[in-house]
Amino acid sequence: MLTNHWTLSVLFPLVLVANGCRPAETPVKPVQGNTGKDVITLSVQELSEAEISTGTITMQPADRFIECTGTLKLPYSSVIQVTPLASGILKNVTCLPGSYVEKGTILAVIESMDFLKLQQAYLEAKNQLEYNGAALKRQGELTMENASSIKKLQEARRDYQDSEIKSRSLSAQLILMGIETDSLDIDHLASTIEIKAPVSAFLSIIHGIPGEFISSGAPLFEMTRHVKPQLILQVPEKYFNLVQTKQLLHFSITTGNPLLYKGRLVSIGRSIDAGTKTFTVQAMLLNAPELVPGTSVCARIITGTELVASIPSAAIVSDPAGKFIFVKKDREFKRVFIHTCETDSIHSELINFQPDMIHDSIVTAGIEYLLLVMNQRRNIQ
Repeated sequence: MLTNHWTLSVLFPLVLVANGCRPAETPVKPVQGNTGKDVITLSVQELSEAEISTGTITMQPADRFIECTGTLKLPYSSVIQVTPLASGILKNVTCLPGSYVEKGTILAVIESMDFLKLQQAYLEAKNQLEYNGAALKRQGELTMENASSIKKLQEARRDYQDSEIKSRSLSAQLILMGIETDSLDIDHLASTIEIKAPVSAFLSIIHGIPGEFISSGAPLFEMTRHVKPQLILQVPEKYFNLVQTKQLLHFSITTGNPLLYKGRLVSIGRSIDAGTKTFTVQAMLLNAPELVPGTSVCARIITGTELVASIPSAAIVSDPAGKFIFVKKDREFKRVFIHTCETDSIHSELINFQPDMIHDSIVTAGIEYLLLVMNQRRNIQ
């Protein structure tokens, strides 16, 4: 069968642009030297039996990338902490973690002595305000009749204003807790306070169980709005000058999986962690579905593109001595040791490329026959 010669330049551009080959810094080790045993010559009959096909090395654009790891996290603005305004015993919780609740939904009920004392203080302040209001009016009338001094009028006005400030402050506190002060009286004091959802969101975490004492201001619930998580990555410090905002990245949620998701850098940390020797970058997700916050990811940040030499992966033979290809010239086949980096299952980048290799004919089919002949002739020698 006659030798087939074909060029792969039509296939490569889209594949290499879409798939990064090697990190921004990849050390290249020296290749195994070639000897006379690395060259075999086939007869015309052997060449026909081998069914040789060849391709050529092509120069194509390929991404350069930085490999790093990170975590999916929710933006700070999407996380809402719900805290009680008064200390007390948690009586019950009405919603389960993971459920979606509407704004105003009762999440829990707390039995609070502080709440009772606050209502008591408000009613006392309200009574004092009424008393001081009447005293101020009486002093005003007496002053008009010259039966009282200006000083007593001023004192009465001061007492009234103080009690008014206290009454309004306590009223505002009770309103925040859901109590309508207009209807509050000695016969309608409440010992329990309802904790309501401040927004419509998912209830993600509950920090207490019924029967526990809950402190005022301590987080009792954590709610999350329905937003996409952000990607927080830890990048090795040596790449600091290569990373820029708006750079694209690809990532997967587990090591070794295809890089299915895309993102774009939006911010870069300006300090290096002394322990991990990394800096933090933040990225927005472009095509990620419902990914779970807290998930670990493996990512590649695209730092640029450059022309690289590419050969079909089918042409590469892996051997204990190293990777090599066969270069054809007429009926002569030379084994050439190489360093490569796989771009996908079909193509590989030739790292130790030399310009004079650009016109070489690379064997892509019939390699098994060449290996068989090479081993036979080596055994004869």
